Amino acid sequence: MENGAPVYADTTVPAEQPPGKGPRCTGCTADNLGARRLALKASQLALSFLAFLCEEIVQHCSSCGGLYFFEFVSCSAFLLNIPILVTYCTSLYERTGKEKVATVVFGFLATITFCVDAVLMYLKRRKAEEERKTENPANTLNPTENQPLNN
Repeated sequence: MENGAPVYADTTVPAEQPPGKGPRCTGCTADNLGARRLALKASQLALSFLAFLCEEIVQHCSSCGGLYFFEFVSCSAFLLNIPILVTYCTSLYERTGKEKVATVVFGFLATITFCVDAVLMYLKRRKAEEERKTENPANTLNPTENQPLNN
């Protein structure tokens, strides 16, 4: 204290980050893939989406089997690339490990399909209830049902 030293000295030292790993305020990083593979995955995502859109533009075809297969492949590539990129570019990759990435991706897709199925079932039930209400809202009888049987 006499020589100008502070009363309380720092008790912790900031942790050093490994080289190449910058601060992740957004949770996204390219460290797991590297810049080249990240660019390749992003271009795969963009091109598969573009291929799917181009296929939807086609209105007439003479042999549609190949076109439907192309649609399936391009749409599948697009939908599989999204969770793969999310897994590799977030901290989820460090938590799950390299060998479990495919499991995480298919878990995402299964969860999404179950949610879509639940929403579709809810909408179908709601539509059926609305149709039942509009069929006979006041339970009024038809004019022929109000007539006596023997006329």
